[in-house]
Amino acid sequence: MEQDLLFILILDILYLEGHSVCMARKEITPASRDEADLFFTLFEQAHDGIFISEPGGYYIDVNPSGCAMLGYTREELLQLRPVDLIAPDELETKPIRADAMASGKPVIVERHLLRKDGSIITVEINGQLLPDGRWMGVVRDLTERRLHAQEIHDIQTRLITTLDHLMEGCQVIGPDWRYLYVNDTVARQARKTKDELIGFQMLQVFPGFEKTSVFKTLQRCMKERTTDRLVNRFEYADGSAGWFELSIEPVPEGLFILSADITERRQSDEAIQRMNAELEITVQRRTADLSDLYNNAPCGYHSLDSNGLYLRVNDTELDWLGYTREEMIGKIRAQELLTEESQRIFAYSFPRFKENGFVNDLELDFIRKNGSVLPVLLSSTAIYDDEGRFIMSRSTMMNHSEARRIAKQLRDSNEELEAFAYSVSHDLKAPLRSIDAWANLLAQELGDRCSETAQKMLRRIHTDVEHMSELIGALLQLSRLTRTDMTIAPVNIHSLAHAIFKRMLEDVPDRADRIEWSVEEGLACEADARLLEVALTNLIENAVKYTAGKEKAVIHLSGFEELGRRWFRITDNGAGFDEKYAQNLFKPFQRLHPASEFPGTGIGLATVRRIIHRHGGEIRASAKPGEGACFEFTLTAGD
Repeated sequence: MEQDLLFILILDILYLEGHSVCMARKEITPASRDEADLFFTLFEQAHDGIFISEPGGYYIDVNPSGCAMLGYTREELLQLRPVDLIAPDELETKPIRADAMASGKPVIVERHLLRKDGSIITVEINGQLLPDGRWMGVVRDLTERRLHAQEIHDIQTRLITTLDHLMEGCQVIGPDWRYLYVNDTVARQARKTKDELIGFQMLQVFPGFEKTSVFKTLQRCMKERTTDRLVNRFEYADGSAGWFELSIEPVPEGLFILSADITERRQSDEAIQRMNAELEITVQRRTADLSDLYNNAPCGYHSLDSNGLYLRVNDTELDWLGYTREEMIGKIRAQELLTEESQRIFAYSFPRFKENGFVNDLELDFIRKNGSVLPVLLSSTAIYDDEGRFIMSRSTMMNHSEARRIAKQLRDSNEELEAFAYSVSHDLKAPLRSIDAWANLLAQELGDRCSETAQKMLRRIHTDVEHMSELIGALLQLSRLTRTDMTIAPVNIHSLAHAIFKRMLEDVPDRADRIEWSVEEGLACEADARLLEVALTNLIENAVKYTAGKEKAVIHLSGFEELGRRWFRITDNGAGFDEKYAQNLFKPFQRLHPASEFPGTGIGLATVRRIIHRHGGEIRASAKPGEGACFEFTLTAGD
């Protein structure tokens, strides 16, 4: 406002010095050239509109800003009077103050002026009586100011609304420690209403607050205009307490304090501290328990590094081997305690174990400190770092002495039993041949005198002798499978199965064109080729036999992976069987179909299982009556 009045005063003085030149727009005399130039410059370049008129009459001059403000040309405005630009309604409520203008006093008034396009503009007019009796008005457009003021008001409103709804408490404290502003959160935190806080001094609302360390901090921040952050425990009148995190900032009004209620967090922290203390005690106890369990377990425990060096070992294993912990940890490698044969097994298995991550039931022989041998079963898992590098093993060692002794006894017993079975089977063949021969001689002796009943009996004897001979042959084969040595080598199952199928089809020429068989390409494994051929022959022979009742038999041999192991599957669409009797399939002489329907010895699948088990594998079967059967087996030879 002072700048506006000064501007008007300058114009007034300049106008007085050179008004004749200015108003008449005539030639400027040398004596008044400087004053006139300055007046024209201020008049023409002023940001506000400058209007000069006869008292109550027409405009006699208007600067460019005034023209632009109202949308008229200078020539158009010189045809108008001030009353022509004032909104009609406003002339009645706020007439031109001609008397005040005539008295020579400045008149400042806010008005609404009509623009040429009919729109209304809000302006502030600074009116001044010029020395020659004319009126001069400096007109300022208030539109931007009003918009700016409205924007500020809107921002302030949004800010207050935001503060009111913050989860943190917001309060403004004046220099006299009165609450100038608090949001709803502060009221909740203080357990007061806003009306009980705003306008009152902190020391009135909370007697004794001046004795607290927090108040001393507030005094320092108020005096030194500094910021601070602290955690405060606030006690309420009822004796309860709350914890608050305070952020203090100096503002022109005094201090702005942001308060966050951390009572629950503090209580949680305290509870966690208590729990941690209790947990530490529990862990100490459990550690002691685990240490006792580790060291006194009925099995050996140890850990090896990537070179096989002992990192840890329990008391049980130390007792078995006869060493002290100081003699083993970091000084002895596991391979140094093994027999020569077990060293070869360890040298083969340990690198693979570090790569695969596990090994189960590895049989090894350790040499005790006193020189005796300790047979063990070793199972281990590998521990890796975040980048997959081997750190150490975690190994369990079982004393295998008793199990090996029992296994030897069982092996000896089985060998005796198998030898006995082989001997009995072999010795039974001679009487059978005699029975068959005598029956043939009797038939020849009787010749035509042999009755129909006698012939039927002789044929029955011959049939039973043949069946008995087949059973004895199967038993001999089963016995040989256990006694024979195995030679493990790569086997092309695809080629082997093809040969077996072709041989089978030659045995059933009347069905050859009704059997559709297939073998998946690339099937191969490592096994004893002779024993695997026996097993596959039995499985394929069964599939051919039990599809005899089908118009079109379909038999398929394929392979698949399961849990890292290679499996083989043979399926058919034959007679099938009830799965609840599946456990009997692989027992000798157990049949799920009558011999009159499907002839056989009942030894075939028992032979297959014996071969699969000798390879360290397993076999399983599934089926549905009338829909076919599926046999799946895996071989682990060479693993």
